[in-house]
Amino acid sequence: MGETKKGFVGFTIFVSLAAIGLVVGAFVTEHWISAFAQKTNNTLTKNATVETDGTLKFTGNITFGLFAGTRFVNYGVGARRQTIEVKEELYEFGLFPYGLWVATIVLSSLGMAWGLVSIGFSIFNIVGKPIETITGPMGLYLWNGLALLFSALGMVMYLVLYFRYYKYNVLPLEDRLAHFSTEDNANLDYSFYLLVGATGLYLINLLLLMFSGVRLKCGFTREADKVIDNGIILY
Repeated sequence: MGETKKGFVGFTIFVSLAAIGLVVGAFVTEHWISAFAQKTNNTLTKNATVETDGTLKFTGNITFGLFAGTRFVNYGVGARRQTIEVKEELYEFGLFPYGLWVATIVLSSLGMAWGLVSIGFSIFNIVGKPIETITGPMGLYLWNGLALLFSALGMVMYLVLYFRYYKYNVLPLEDRLAHFSTEDNANLDYSFYLLVGATGLYLINLLLLMFSGVRLKCGFTREADKVIDNGIILY
């Protein structure tokens, strides 16, 4: 592998590290969804006033990530802060199907895992002399492609969660019975876009490999270059 190709491959390592960092950031932050709740009773909403704590009467603010979040709901006597445990609360409230939530976590984690694998094989291609099969250029495309695929699938799973469930409601039954609603007031927040950014970085890696001139070649194709003369393999 020439020095120029090694330079491109080396750059993909830093891009993969950045992508992994974005996925980790998405996992640990609690801003995948940001929602605003308000009373569906028009009279109460119109007459809402600001409390001394700066919150608006008869409204609420909700933010949560894949695992936890925070909910502030003002019933007219000040905002009440509640901690959200996504699995224990939102799932038990029937706000989303468990399978989609698990799929988002598993697929995004696999995207991160394949990103780590791509880093390992990129280093191996720079410092070693791999056979041009799965450990060589073909592997670089494969590992980065798998990282892109699984990250994109994780992103799609969460979009399904949002458009089919979160967009219409992120409140427990007790708040809905009090006539609070978040319908059409729930939006994707920055934590989700960290995963989108990671997916984009894996795509950039594939483009870098293409522009570097690293070709998809298999070591077995070189068998055709071998010539046998009197039982001796010549190259």
